[in-house]
Amino acid sequence: MFGKYYIASKFRFTMFMAITVLIIAMILGAVFGTSVDGASVNKAYYIITVQSGDTIAEEYKDAKTDIRKLIYEISDLNDLEDAHIYIGQQLLIPA
Repeated sequence: MFGKYYIASKFRFTMFMAITVLIIAMILGAVFGTSVDGASVNKAYYIITVQSGDTIAEEYKDAKTDIRKLIYEISDLNDLEDAHIYIGQQLLIPA
């Protein structure tokens, strides 16, 4: 049933094995690889305590950021139901 096999060309055998290993690696990478959509990104945040007279969004926005977007991000990050903040409240602010 099983006959003896011999390698006629070492180059062809080496190429066949290299391609086979490459295909298996690609399949395993596709099956077990990480998705960019599901990956978490670590962002830096400031932790501040609100004081009287603070205008948080104005103080922490940069020139290219829309202030409305920053207010939404702060509200979302701190699970605020609206944009009202109170003295002594601690907030996470995106850096």
